[in-house]
Amino acid sequence: MKGTPYFPDILKSAPQQTNTQFSCITLNAETLKTSKLSEILSQAEGVVAIFCLEGNINASIDEQETPIKGGDLCIFLPRNLFTFSQVSPDFKGNIIIVPPDLIANLDAHITITYFLHSQQTPVIHLPKAERNALQDILKLTELHAARTNHPYHKEILQSILMIVLYEICAIYQHTDPIPGERKNEALLQEFLRLVEMNYKEQRTLTFYAQRLSLTPKYLSSAIKKLSGHSAAEWINYILLLNAKSILRRSNMTIQQTSDYLNFPNASFFGKYFKKYTGMTPREYKVKPYKNKK
Repeated sequence: MKGTPYFPDILKSAPQQTNTQFSCITLNAETLKTSKLSEILSQAEGVVAIFCLEGNINASIDEQETPIKGGDLCIFLPRNLFTFSQVSPDFKGNIIIVPPDLIANLDAHITITYFLHSQQTPVIHLPKAERNALQDILKLTELHAARTNHPYHKEILQSILMIVLYEICAIYQHTDPIPGERKNEALLQEFLRLVEMNYKEQRTLTFYAQRLSLTPKYLSSAIKKLSGHSAAEWINYILLLNAKSILRRSNMTIQQTSDYLNFPNASFFGKYFKKYTGMTPREYKVKPYKNKK
């Protein structure tokens, strides 16, 4: 799906891309210009965020001018063409790279909030309090990133990442949408909110259309136009995202997870899960974070 965020696509691609690491790179004007950094950005598979502490960058995302100044946070996807033409000598900042496997394993609330806001506002200016909080968290990230011999090295970094993303989501939620998009965004938000609340029991378009007082045809067309993904894809995505979260974080058995998600039986759940992830639920439960060599 060209030109659109690809969270549903990640459900298939993430298991093959777990070799990519969550990274936080400290930058200045010189390091930002190096070919090595350009190579890192061009090869990044997940979400990339540039946090500008001081100075400014003249950048473009998909050939749209995107100036980034001190206190700004810019977030883009690998499908977005990111380039920069000029960097001020006093520039200081960080680049955060979040790999696809971690994105696919995030809470539904985080990914949906990001999806709803980031495409219209790839650059947000952080209030001073949020800026200071994010700086403190990134310092913590740098500290723990170097502790590679720690037995819970990756788990600690993943927990820090969750804190970073919750901070960013809170900022997005306090950012007013573009005036002309308020009505459209409200429909998409309400639809996704309903799916989050009802995905275990209700997975038909008719149910959500009735709750929104719309025809299924209109809802399907509107969601596709607003997000680039069909309503059915979003229902499926949120179901898979929550199934992954249960398998990863709870002590439920495969059978209990299947029952909780209202699948006919564990075999049906297993086939469904493998279709979209390339792994059985059991394989995913015991090896969700292990890197492939």
